[in-house]
Amino acid sequence: METWNKLCEKVQSDRKTNTSERAFEKDTVKYFLSGLGWSEWEDNLIEQYPIKAANTTLYADFALFKKGDRTFPEIIIELKKPNHKPSRKQKEEEVRQIGTYMKQKDCCFGLYFGEKMELYFIDSSQTIRTPKLILSVAFEKNNEDGQCLIGLLRNSNHTFSNQRLLQFCQEQIAINNALVYWCSEEGKEKLYEFIITETRLNSELKNRIRSKLRLNIQRDEVTSANRIIEQKKASTRTNPDNPVSIPTADMPSFIFHLKVPKKGVEATMCYIPQENKYIIKKGSKISKETKESCNDNVIQKREEILHDISAAKVQADCYILLTDIVIISGTPNLSAQFCTGRSTNARKSWKDENGIEFGAKFSTAHKKENVSYRRVEIDTQKRQGNYSLDGMSYPSLRRFVLDVVRKYVTEHPSDSYETILAKFPIRSNNNRTLITQKEWEDKNGNAQNRYFHSPEDILRDSFGKAFLVSNQWTQEDIISKILPLIKDQLDWDVYTKD
Repeated sequence: METWNKLCEKVQSDRKTNTSERAFEKDTVKYFLSGLGWSEWEDNLIEQYPIKAANTTLYADFALFKKGDRTFPEIIIELKKPNHKPSRKQKEEEVRQIGTYMKQKDCCFGLYFGEKMELYFIDSSQTIRTPKLILSVAFEKNNEDGQCLIGLLRNSNHTFSNQRLLQFCQEQIAINNALVYWCSEEGKEKLYEFIITETRLNSELKNRIRSKLRLNIQRDEVTSANRIIEQKKASTRTNPDNPVSIPTADMPSFIFHLKVPKKGVEATMCYIPQENKYIIKKGSKISKETKESCNDNVIQKREEILHDISAAKVQADCYILLTDIVIISGTPNLSAQFCTGRSTNARKSWKDENGIEFGAKFSTAHKKENVSYRRVEIDTQKRQGNYSLDGMSYPSLRRFVLDVVRKYVTEHPSDSYETILAKFPIRSNNNRTLITQKEWEDKNGNAQNRYFHSPEDILRDSFGKAFLVSNQWTQEDIISKILPLIKDQLDWDVYTKD
């Protein structure tokens, strides 16, 4: 614990004096790493480690290697001064940055020094390689997590083991997944059911356990037990916030099927229009792969479900669901992506027992636009957007272009800004379609307003470079420039209102 406590003392001193980031790097972190056996003298540390990305070179603050082998770093380190308190957006950018470093160098482990000391991990066996926060440790004396991290990082006499660190990260992920589940309402229900139906436990012991678990349930135990058991017979609870609905005469439901034989996908979905619920049924076979074109929320939900042995079991070419999965959405896209693990045209993929597509059954108010026509007769006085990429939401004409660029970026996660810019060379009202955030910041107020600049509208390329999309689009632009681009190069479905 002595090494950790000394580090905490130095960090707290740096905070008081508002030490610069450079001084923190040189005098505190570098000295700390040296004490653990990582230094330039040991030939296992490089300061300001260059990382080539596209046409630029990035620099990680430190990279740690095996002695004499600088092929691939064991750990990449990024730091900020200890008084640094980033906003949520800034922190996301910083994590994205260290993730970029790690992916460019096939490095599984990243350390972040700042207000806290954080360990990040990228699972190289996963298709989606995003850094996961494994441990976040405040710089406080006698912190057991800090001491644990010191032990994992120590390299005295070259004793560092990446296998030991890998095992620790995998164990933490498993623990975190378990905690998420058992702290959910469903998990609490199961724990409570066990407590109240275990006859060998007396009332006092049940109450003590319930108190430890923070299950503040004020109701008759026997009645609760019966209710829980009856609920289990009627349906399976999956999402703690969205229990599976049992359709009634007043709540009609529709069954659809989705099959992708090459990927082992064979899923059944119950659609409840009244509640915008899509229930992926128990026994459905879903893809093992998760592509980056998948919606972020779907990726997160797949990770939660597929790593939970009580929710899914792995087979040779797919996962089989052991419980119903509820997805609430205004469109069927997320339910289809959950099954296929990639961007999917749900309106065509989901089919009922008679082979009728979801889009045909629930889209009588919409018709598909034949984008082969370069000119479409549209009321030029009408400001309401007429085009949609999913057939459900119809944004304004200007936002339709933003949706087009956003979808392209989602489906091409490895493209750099330069590649994306080359794909959209068209101009709107003498404005470039895309500009970098730095270029946008150099413009005056009026010129800045010609681009979508809300935080949620700023896009990023594969290296984290931020860029903005022009909002200066007319109906003529959409007809003569955007629709032909979609037809000739992107081959997407476009929908227009009747």
